[in-house]
Amino acid sequence: MTAEALASVTIQDGSISGAKLEDGTITGQQLAAGAVTSGHLAPGAVNPQHLSFAPIRSSSDRTAVQQYGFAAFVFQGAEDQTEVTVTFGEAFAVLNYVIVAMSNHPGFQVCLKQQRAEEAALTVIRQPGCTQSYGFISWIAIGPSL
Repeated sequence: MTAEALASVTIQDGSISGAKLEDGTITGQQLAAGAVTSGHLAPGAVNPQHLSFAPIRSSSDRTAVQQYGFAAFVFQGAEDQTEVTVTFGEAFAVLNYVIVAMSNHPGFQVCLKQQRAEEAALTVIRQPGCTQSYGFISWIAIGPSL
């Protein structure tokens, strides 16, 4: 059969299946603008190295991780301070990460006592005149990732 003989053949809609395509023949050039949407991406397919922006900006332009959490505390008797240790889901690469914490009650002050790569010790101080004996700490930690 010659090329002229095939010129009059019409390919019916739906007659070419994926099995008829040679592996590796579809490239980005064949994809129409907007053809790939978020629904086409597999879960976990996009990672920080694929992004054109830093989801968390740091002053050193290093990759950073942000973690947060909550912790309960209880004062026993008349004590005026207690310690709470918060454990991170991912250890930080160095000890100079930033952690901020606050209490859900104005009668308590929260201070950083000690930092470790995998956890931080916080001291909760009950202010004079505060009769509340329990509360919650909300914390956020940001720093270089491993």
